[in-house]
Amino acid sequence: MNYKFLYILIYFLINRYLWSAPGDLNPNFGTYGSISVANELISSCTVQPDDKIVSVGTLNSNVDKIVVSRFTANGSVDTSFNSSGSYIFNTPTVTQAGGITLQTDNKILVCGSALQTQNDFFVARLTTAGTLDTTFNTTGFNTTSIGSGAQANAIKTQSTGDIIVGGTSIFGSPRFTLARYTTAGALDATFGTAGIARTNIAINDVLEDIAI
Repeated sequence: MNYKFLYILIYFLINRYLWSAPGDLNPNFGTYGSISVANELISSCTVQPDDKIVSVGTLNSNVDKIVVSRFTANGSVDTSFNSSGSYIFNTPTVTQAGGITLQTDNKILVCGSALQTQNDFFVARLTTAGTLDTTFNTTGFNTTSIGSGAQANAIKTQSTGDIIVGGTSIFGSPRFTLARYTTAGALDATFGTAGIARTNIAINDVLEDIAI
């Protein structure tokens, strides 16, 4: 018997299974327990019912663009998602990522900011296959003029299917800002004032997340 090999095997098993503690990186996920995406700043992620992981981030190239990526449960790139594992928003020209969530039909909703004449709220929907869903506002996305310096950071759906986007806009000073969209992707004028609600709590308010 090769006792040296047996000793190495036992040593490995002890390190792998007995000495690992709750909260340790799982070496079976991605590369040594983590995923690294080149030139991408991931801002948020969510998990599908099949345990696949969908992330949204900002692709830092010559021009910032929102990118949505999907990974398998073990952290590998899911090439069944838009054939490459990612979808990059090339329209509008400059976009920065905020939040991500899933609808009940598992279509993917993302939000962020779009640089038009000023920063606007940006919300978009992708199909489960990772393509732009053109049943959403006919273009697959909606840009909403909120005020200077607008940045959408969070997105959730209500029980009705309506979409709430939360972030910050400058209206004299930075304020908590919410906008509501219909399931078809249009700004819901019955919400707040013409679809937008602002709250001035203190100086330099920054809304990071919302819950429903």
